[in-house]
Amino acid sequence: MALNRYEGLKLSETDVAAGAYKQHLGGGSEKWEQRGRFQVALMRHFGLRPEHRLTDYGCGPVRAGRYFMQYLDAGGYRGCDYNADFIRVARDLVAADPVLSARRPDLRHVEEFLAIEADHDFLLLFSVLNHCRREQRQRMLDFAKAARPGSVSVVTHGYWLFRGKAWDTGDLQVEAFGEGDLPQELDILRHGWEPEDVPKVFPILKFTTPGGQVPGRGNMTQM
Repeated sequence: MALNRYEGLKLSETDVAAGAYKQHLGGGSEKWEQRGRFQVALMRHFGLRPEHRLTDYGCGPVRAGRYFMQYLDAGGYRGCDYNADFIRVARDLVAADPVLSARRPDLRHVEEFLAIEADHDFLLLFSVLNHCRREQRQRMLDFAKAARPGSVSVVTHGYWLFRGKAWDTGDLQVEAFGEGDLPQELDILRHGWEPEDVPKVFPILKFTTPGGQVPGRGNMTQM
């Protein structure tokens, strides 16, 4: 992935024990729970159901992943990150929690961008592609095009899709959601962001792979 603040980030045992890893993600420890729960609410709004399989790419130390694991059926959550220490923290958190362990999450350290199977129903890249190079963003679009028919890819911080040269989206159904396009329950100001963050988080992009049956739209339920 592109060089960014997570490139080469190392966490000591002291950092992990003190929960200092939370400070490396937007909102820090103060907004940790709110921002994690928001991601689950967002994906439920876009149709995620307990029986679906979700790939959370750029999952970090499972800020949202813990809640996805609790929501999804056992085996339904796959979390990937290129930072090995984040995945180490994620695995330790799951191992220490019998409820999460019983969900049998697939937690992977992935060094090559999106070098995973495209066998999900939903793919989430939350604040990932805004840190990436153009070729990696196009790789995501190609990955979505090759995913199982009817699968849905959700990308936040999607300003890049409308800047610079055109992107090859193929037959993907592309939807862009601004702040006013989501229900009040998904107002990011209620979930730990500040007004100046709105133009960073939005538009939220939804890519649907053609063919098959698109997963249904979920009812909004506050978690």
